[in-house]
Amino acid sequence: MTARGRFITLEGGEGAGKSTLLAGLRTHLEGRGVDLLLTREPGGTALGEAVRAIVLDPARHGLCAESELLLMFASRAQLVRETLAPALAAGRWVLCDRYVDASYAYQGGGRGQPTERIAALEQWACAGLKPDLTLLLDLPVSTGRPGSETETRSGIKVILSRESEHIMDSATVGIKKGDPGYYRLKTEWAMRLTWSGEFLHSAPWSVGSQGSANVSHGCTNLSPSNAKWLFDHSKMGDVVKFVGSQRKLEEYNGYTMWNQTASQWAQKSALAVQLFGKSGAE
Repeated sequence: MTARGRFITLEGGEGAGKSTLLAGLRTHLEGRGVDLLLTREPGGTALGEAVRAIVLDPARHGLCAESELLLMFASRAQLVRETLAPALAAGRWVLCDRYVDASYAYQGGGRGQPTERIAALEQWACAGLKPDLTLLLDLPVSTGRPGSETETRSGIKVILSRESEHIMDSATVGIKKGDPGYYRLKTEWAMRLTWSGEFLHSAPWSVGSQGSANVSHGCTNLSPSNAKWLFDHSKMGDVVKFVGSQRKLEEYNGYTMWNQTASQWAQKSALAVQLFGKSGAE
C-alpha cells in the first residue's frame, strides 16, 4: 500500500518571499529524493489558470467580491479533485503557493466576505482536504495612523522610484518646520508609491508598532531587515495594493491606471472618440 504524500502550503502577502522559499524547499526536498509536485492558487489546472487570468485582469476591475470568492473556490475545487487528491494518494508530496487561508485573508479581510461563508465554501469545495503543514510568511508593517490627512490611501499603486537613502521632511505633507510634530529623518530602503509622498521604507523607530498599530504619517513602515529584503527583491514598476482604508487614492497621484478598467483608461486617449464614439470604429 502506497503511503499518502504530504501537503504543504505557503501563505503570505506579495513580496513576503514565497517564491524564494518555494524554490529553496523544492531544492531541499528533491535533493532528498522526494517525489514532489509544485502548484499554485488560483491555477494548477486548465480551469484554475483561466480563473487566474480573470481575477488578475485589470479590465475586470469591477469584479464584485462575491464573484471573486466563488471563482476562487471554483478553481480550488477543481485543483483538489484533479491535482491534489490524486497526487497525494499516489504518495507524492505537494507544495502549493496559497490555499484556503488566502481566501480568509483576501476575500475575507480584504473584501469583506463573512468568515462563515468562506468556511462553508471550504467544507464543500475542498472535500475535507487540509494541509499537513502551512508556512506563513509575514512582513509586519505600520501604515498611516487614522485621520483624513494621515491614513494610507487604499488602491493599487506602483513603485515609482527606489533609493537606498531618502530624507523624509514633514513639510512635504503640510507639517512645516516649527510646527508641532515636524520631523526631518533619514530613512533607508525607500520605495516611492505616490507623488504626494507615500513610501515603503525602513522605520526602526516604529518596530514596536509594526504588525499591531498604524502610527505613521501615511508611509508604510517596515523593520530595517524587512525593508532591505523588500528593496532587494523589488524593482520600479512593481505593483503594490493597499486595502482597508477609507482614504482613496487620487487619480494621477502616482501611476494610478491600474485602478481603472481598460475601457475607462482608453477613454482618456486622444483617440477615444474615434475608438469608442457612437459613430463606431474599424
